[in-house]
Amino acid sequence: MNELDFDLMVRLIACGLYEKRQCNDKYSYSSKLFAGINRLAALAAVNEQYDMLSDLHECAFIENYAVKPVKTWFERWNSDFVKSVEKFDLYHTNALIELSENRRYTLTDDCVDLISDSEKDYANDLEQRYIYSLLTNLTNELYVAVRRFIVENPICAVEKMSEFKMEHCQDFKMINKIFSEAYENVPNGSYVCPKCGWTMTFYGAQAQCCNKSCLKNIPKKDDLKPLRFQDGNWRLRHGVMRYMCLPGQLELKIQKIAEKCGCGAELWPDRDKYDVKITLPDGQVWAIDAKTHRNPYMLKKSIEKDYVFTHTKAQKVFYVVPDDCLTDYPDYCKICNDALASNFPDSIAKCVSMRIFSKELKGEVEDVKLRNYQKKS
Repeated sequence: MNELDFDLMVRLIACGLYEKRQCNDKYSYSSKLFAGINRLAALAAVNEQYDMLSDLHECAFIENYAVKPVKTWFERWNSDFVKSVEKFDLYHTNALIELSENRRYTLTDDCVDLISDSEKDYANDLEQRYIYSLLTNLTNELYVAVRRFIVENPICAVEKMSEFKMEHCQDFKMINKIFSEAYENVPNGSYVCPKCGWTMTFYGAQAQCCNKSCLKNIPKKDDLKPLRFQDGNWRLRHGVMRYMCLPGQLELKIQKIAEKCGCGAELWPDRDKYDVKITLPDGQVWAIDAKTHRNPYMLKKSIEKDYVFTHTKAQKVFYVVPDDCLTDYPDYCKICNDALASNFPDSIAKCVSMRIFSKELKGEVEDVKLRNYQKKS
């Protein structure tokens, strides 16, 4: 089997699970899910895995396979077949869904990453692209100010928006346009997510948020802060939250760490050529791109086509990922760095966790201070 066919099978299943999940009818049908499961069934038949075929109808597949890492689907298969597919990126995908007590399921971060990389997430991607196109009409200073406001306010009261617009009254009309497109009504029955700050809703006891990582170890529903649109609350649209605000929260953390170390930190230099430009006390420039892919194989694929740092004048270049990305994938950074070494052998870019980046920056600043002290001595 070639990687393209394997890739298509897993992506069809992921997108099909999304399609089925979007419909509240438990008997809803997804042609993509059907096609993906059929491809898996054909593969099982060719490899004489006849016992598996009885489980490859929709309900049994969801309960017995979609809840497990992809590689476990092939645990009892011929070792030669496993060796041929274990080098495929999507073979290492974690479980696509999590089942709740009422048999309703939520998509995992790995599944969402797959959908985001496929055609099915075009609506959410279009939302953030449209907001970005509006932002680019602003001056550099206002571009940063408005984008920062969006990142810092996933839920926002009308009064706070009005206050910001009045502070920049000369650009009132354009900012008003951006806010009206970026924000939407808070749904009924919403709460403030204690992790990302967006809305958290519940289907029975099952919590839902745009960032699936937020659903781990959440407080009890009664301990969360309820929200109502009637109180003047608005929230970012799903696409703006997922593709602009969540990475932006990581970018602001990087800026804060840099400034705490005594460095200059510029957000989104040259209209987002990359995410953070850090200037050390000795004039060194570090270029940072913050990434929030939960699956390293999705980031690997992205950076293999990424030429953002090819002509960047910087002494060090980093792709920085959240620390908890390494919980499910301990080799996360190695996977991405191997791809960088293979595709950009002359590149100085490397992928690191936030913790390692912070440690490296603090260490470099201390070295700069020591060199300066030695020069004066």
